[in-house]
Amino acid sequence: MQLRELSITDSIVIAAIPDHQQEAFYTTFLRYALSKDKGTPPDPACWTVQEHMLAVCHYQSSVLEDGPDFSLGASHYSDYLSYASDISTPAVGHTIELGEVVDET
Repeated sequence: MQLRELSITDSIVIAAIPDHQQEAFYTTFLRYALSKDKGTPPDPACWTVQEHMLAVCHYQSSVLEDGPDFSLGASHYSDYLSYASDISTPAVGHTIELGEVVDET
């Protein structure tokens, strides 16, 4: 996958997408950022959320001032790629009732 820098016009179109439409934002962003060569992957609308995020992070690691290991709050991008530095979360102390599974056949 080859990404290209966005033009001002592309950026204006993307910036007009409402905040509550995050997946539409990422899909539109990736449509503009993907180069149009023969090796271009299928339409980003067919990608998973994880594929969207990986491509966006790849783009950010190339264009942000603090480089490939860019800042994410108090952390860095590499912190999210390393299992050695996973944040431990306590187990949920109670169960959550989800209801019955109904056979609709």
